[in-house]
Amino acid sequence: EKPIGKRNVFAKIGKPIDLRTRINSKGKIDRDAISKLTEDLENNIQININQANEENKYIGSEKF
Repeated sequence: EKPIGKRNVFAKIGKPIDLRTRINSKGKIDRDAISKLTEDLENNIQININQANEENKYIGSEKF
């Protein structure tokens, strides 16, 4: 079904994460670094979602 009314789409790429800082002496990323990377990615994604929500002033954007 076709949407009623105008729609707006926003896309944002978050801050890059330098994987070179997470590589061990064997050139691999160990389990602990992967866990930390996952945590960092989740945090960065949530920060970007929160920021996008704060910047969204369109009708229907309010929290319910």
